[in-house]
Amino acid sequence: MNSVNLMGRVTKDISLRQTPNGVNVCSFSIAVRRPHSSKNETDFFTCVAWRKLAETLSVYVKKGDMIGVTGYLYNRKHKGNDGVEREVTELNVDDISFSSSKSKTQETPSGINSDGFEDIEGQEDDLPF
Repeated sequence: MNSVNLMGRVTKDISLRQTPNGVNVCSFSIAVRRPHSSKNETDFFTCVAWRKLAETLSVYVKKGDMIGVTGYLYNRKHKGNDGVEREVTELNVDDISFSSSKSKTQETPSGINSDGFEDIEGQEDDLPF
């Protein structure tokens, strides 16, 4: 089974392109924190969306936005500008879920973010679930 779910921040604004056949496509990268990492390590994943989903992403998602993506991984070969053939792994996006943008979740001086919720980092052991 080849199914991937990721949640992360978009690393740059998404631009919509069209294939020679007129099909809408966009490529973008998301930064995802590695789970259980004591150093808060981050991985960057290249994602590709097609057709109406590509249009939606290019209109509603900007750099720094937190999004969830669901899809499958595939390998693609291409020749670089130096003529050397390379293989890349990309996530073909089937579905997205919107989360908050980075600017909407920045903390206020009182420690409560602009959504009205208090930051509970470091208090995971006190949660009832």
